[in-house]
Amino acid sequence: AYALAFETPITVESKKPYKYTILEHRNTLDERFSRLELLYHNLFPIQTVLFSRDFYEKQGGFNTELDVLEDWDLWIRYALEAPFLYVPKTTSQYRTPADGTIRESRASELHDAYENLKEKNAHRVITMTGAALEEEIKNAPFLQQQCFSPMLSEKKETLFLALARRLYRKLKQ
Repeated sequence: AYALAFETPITVESKKPYKYTILEHRNTLDERFSRLELLYHNLFPIQTVLFSRDFYEKQGGFNTELDVLEDWDLWIRYALEAPFLYVPKTTSQYRTPADGTIRESRASELHDAYENLKEKNAHRVITMTGAALEEEIKNAPFLQQQCFSPMLSEKKETLFLALARRLYRKLKQ
């Protein structure tokens, strides 16, 4: 299961003692779960996810060789086994720098990490029925905006292959 979190951009006033000012509270990543969307980007902050220890151990836990996005890597492995339950309630907050230079630097680092993980996960296969595919598309804003006209025909398998090819090409870009 996963819930929502407030993103709180901050300005640091001092480091010793550490003092900061929260500029605002933003509810971010408020999206219903979609396996296809999860393959494109991380849907939820790490502290918003609840899972059992048994499931964590079964999936091999966090990849300790990753410096960033180790949570997203684990969520992808989880999603291949079972869907996430969306709990539309804010349960936590996380701080981010308000300074544009720091934000850009972090975004650049994350972009490179995303590309590496997309390459690593490009081979993963998601099997689903036509009805499940329709539900996934409804819950996948990226696919709706970038890849797909939401008119499903009788040939769902063919449509799914075309969709998967488009998604794969987008992930490779």
